Amino acid sequence: TPRGVLVSYDNEIFVSDMDNKRVQVFSMDGVYLREFPTVVPKTAHVMKPYDITIDGSGALWVLGRDGAAEFVVQYLKDGSILTSDGQSTNKFSLPPNGRARGIGLDRQRQHILVTGGDGSSSVVKVLEHDGSLVREFGKDGVLKHPRDLTVNKDGNILVQDRDPPFVHFYDQSGSLLASFGKAGTDDGQMKHPRNICHDNEGNIIVADWGNRRILMFNSKGEHIRHIGVRDGMGEVHGVAVAPDGKVVVTDWVNNTVTILQNNEGV
Repeated sequence: TPRGVLVSYDNEIFVSDMDNKRVQVFSMDGVYLREFPTVVPKTAHVMKPYDITIDGSGALWVLGRDGAAEFVVQYLKDGSILTSDGQSTNKFSLPPNGRARGIGLDRQRQHILVTGGDGSSSVVKVLEHDGSLVREFGKDGVLKHPRDLTVNKDGNILVQDRDPPFVHFYDQSGSLLASFGKAGTDDGQMKHPRNICHDNEGNIIVADWGNRRILMFNSKGEHIRHIGVRDGMGEVHGVAVAPDGKVVVTDWVNNTVTILQNNEGV
C-alpha cells in the first residue's frame, strides 16, 4: 500500500510501502531502482511506514508503526542505518497515538515535526533528532485530527487537518496565524484531505482524498486550480513536489504512483 512519498534533490522517488514494510525507490521515469525494509534498529520490530521526509543532508526520516509501537527512524538513501561507535543513531519511539500521523522537517532549525499526540490529543510535536521534545502546539482546540504538515520557505508550519477548516498556518512558535478550507466538491473545496506539501513558489498542494484529485492554492490559501484529475484515479494519499516542479502522487487503492506536470490543470 503506497502511502507517503518524497522526491530527493537528485530526483529519486521514495515511497513508503506500508503493508509490505518497506520503502521503494524509483526514478522520475517510473523505473524501479531499489528497496529496503523499514527495520527498527536494535529491536525486533519491522515497522509499517506511514510517512517519509528528507533532511538537508539527504538522509531519510521514516515514521511508522509495528503493532502499538510507533517509531521515527533515520536511514541513508540506500536504507542503511546511521551508526556511531557501533550504535544506531537517530531512532526514537513515539507514545502510541492510534491515529494516522504525518512527519515533516524544519530544515532551518533542524527539528522534526510529527502530528498526533498521546492517545486522543490532537497536537503537533516539535522534536530534536533524538526525539526529545522542543515544544508542542495545537491544544487550543483548533486541531481536530491533524494528518500531515509541511514547513514553508518562511518557516511557517502548515498543518493538514481532517476536519474543516482543513489547513492551518502556525508560526515557528506554534501560534495560529490563519486557517482555510471548506468541505465540498466545488473548486477549492475538499473532502477528507490526506497530505500536504508546497512547491518552490510557495504554493500549497493538497491531496484531496475524498474528491480523488490534487488541489493547488497560493501561499495565502486562495485556490488556483486542480492538478491532474484523471479517470481511474483512486484514493490519492501522499503528495510531493520534485525539484523541477512535477507533482508526485500515491494512490493506495490502485497501488500506483503518478507523476503530474505542475501546470496540468483542469
